[in-house]
Amino acid sequence: RSTDTEVADRAQWALIEAGPAVLPAVRNSLEASTGNLRQRLISVLAWQADNDSIALLQKIRESDTPDRELIDWAIGKIASIGP
Repeated sequence: RSTDTEVADRAQWALIEAGPAVLPAVRNSLEASTGNLRQRLISVLAWQADNDSIALLQKIRESDTPDRELIDWAIGKIASIGP
């Protein structure tokens, strides 16, 4: 039996594996998202090493106190595996 978490996990990994074609949609969804969805989108951008998202992540970091640690990790991950 599937749970919502399992479905979300599969969707997240599908986005990570989908390649750069999905990144514009992920970035567009990021600002309007909250909570667990926002955290998953941040992770997708990080694991895809999306350099184009760094400015957006920095902007969101200023207003999103709960996710600052994750955003810092994501920016560091992008820098470490990026081109």
